[in-house]
Amino acid sequence: MSVYYFGKSEKLEKFGALELPTFKVDTQIEWVINGVMRDWRNRQPQYYNFIYQTSGKHHAIVDVKARYTYGKGWNTITTGLTQSESIELKSFVRKIEKSKVTQRCILDQKIQGGFAVEVIYDKAGEKIMPHHLDFSFIRVSKPSYDKNDKELPTEYYYTSDWKSHRPKENKDFVVFHPFNPNEKPDANKRYIIYVKDYRPDLGAYPFPEYMAG
Repeated sequence: MSVYYFGKSEKLEKFGALELPTFKVDTQIEWVINGVMRDWRNRQPQYYNFIYQTSGKHHAIVDVKARYTYGKGWNTITTGLTQSESIELKSFVRKIEKSKVTQRCILDQKIQGGFAVEVIYDKAGEKIMPHHLDFSFIRVSKPSYDKNDKELPTEYYYTSDWKSHRPKENKDFVVFHPFNPNEKPDANKRYIIYVKDYRPDLGAYPFPEYMAG
C-alpha cells in the first residue's frame, strides 16, 4: 500500500523509505560536502538543528538525554596526587564546569552525532584548555595524498555560514588541525579535537542516533 500527503508545494507527494544523508567529494572543493538534500546542500547539520528547534517532542527528548548524560558533572579523584597537583586539578575542573563546555558537547552529540572542541595552549605552550566549537559549523577535508601516496593529515574547516557561495571568504572561516598531545604546538596553527559516534560504513560525518527513527 502506498501512502501520500500534500507537501508545501501543494503537490501530492509519496512517503518513501528513509534516505540517509549523502556525503559527496567534489574535486573543486577542499571539504567533503555534508549532505546534498535540496535547500540544505552541505548543511545537513543545520537541518538537524532545524528539526531540534521546530519539534517540541524531539527537543524535549534530546534535552532530557543530554541532561542525564551529564548527570552531576565532573568528579575529581585526587588519590595519589600531591597537594599542589590536587589544587591544580580542582581548579581545572572548575574552569571546565564554568565554561559549560561539557554540557554543550553532550548536546551536540545528541543532536549531531558528534562534538568538537578547540584546544588552546597557554603562553608557555604547556597547559591546555578545551573550548566548545559548534559541531554544525565544521566540515572535514577530503582525503589527499602526497607524492608517495601517503594520506595527509585531515584538516577541519569552520564557519558559521555554509550557505555562502564562498565560505573561505567569510570573516569567521578558520582552518583547524588535529590536536596531538605528543607534538610541539605550532603558534601559527589552531587545534581541534573532533569526535564522532561510530557506525558501520561511517563516512566523513556522523549520523545522529535518532536517524533510524
